[in-house]
Amino acid sequence: SDTTDFLILPEASFSNLRMNGLEKSLSLERLQTFLQQHPNTTVVAGATGYAWVSQAEGPEFELYNAAILLTQDSIARQFHQKSKLVPGSEFFPFENFLWFLRPFFSKFNISMEGFARGSAPTVFRVGATGVGPLICYESLFGTYTAQSVRKGAAALFLVTEDGWWRNSPGYQQHLAFGRLRAIETRRSIARAANTGISCLIDQKGAISKATAYQIRTGIRGNISLERSITFYVRYGDWVGWSAAIALLFCSLWALARRLSW
Repeated sequence: SDTTDFLILPEASFSNLRMNGLEKSLSLERLQTFLQQHPNTTVVAGATGYAWVSQAEGPEFELYNAAILLTQDSIARQFHQKSKLVPGSEFFPFENFLWFLRPFFSKFNISMEGFARGSAPTVFRVGATGVGPLICYESLFGTYTAQSVRKGAAALFLVTEDGWWRNSPGYQQHLAFGRLRAIETRRSIARAANTGISCLIDQKGAISKATAYQIRTGIRGNISLERSITFYVRYGDWVGWSAAIALLFCSLWALARRLSW
């Protein structure tokens, strides 16, 4: 519909893309042709792929898990590289110290290579509107999401692949983290999930248009834009850290009193 502002596609909707040559992707070209017929619509999509980078020992490629923005006249001019990677499946913790395990894992076809890590949250700009893309695991981190809002995100778009949870409480818990981010930041969230729950979440954490688990469908709805800054966005986990310090102080004080007796 020509009244649709954004079309949001889940994590890894496009795969095996050459990230430093996206304009040559046939699948993205076809999508751009669609957008030329619907010029008022902008697409935000999850995509995985690789990029060739120059190294001292020669060119190498890095793997990417990303969100890209497409319009009728540009392919992925705006690009978000996932910054919060899942330990184990997206990167190998302490790889530099555990290099000697590489031959062992190779016997089981397990790679110690992982996705290249982004440096910070990104805000996609569409006219005067800023939207903050979040990819899957990134929605677990409140201060990270708050950075996106401080950069000007008036709404959040969460793309995720929840299939690895299978039909367990895990995918529901992941959805609950999204509700927390909406409440903390007072930003509406449009959530597009492979296998899991796609839905809209308002600024108070209320869910609407929720899909069922592992059902192929789409949803359409409206979300609100918000530009005010909450206490949490401005100060982060100040309350939590203060409570932790106070608890530590009280514990030490109680211990000191007991020892003095």
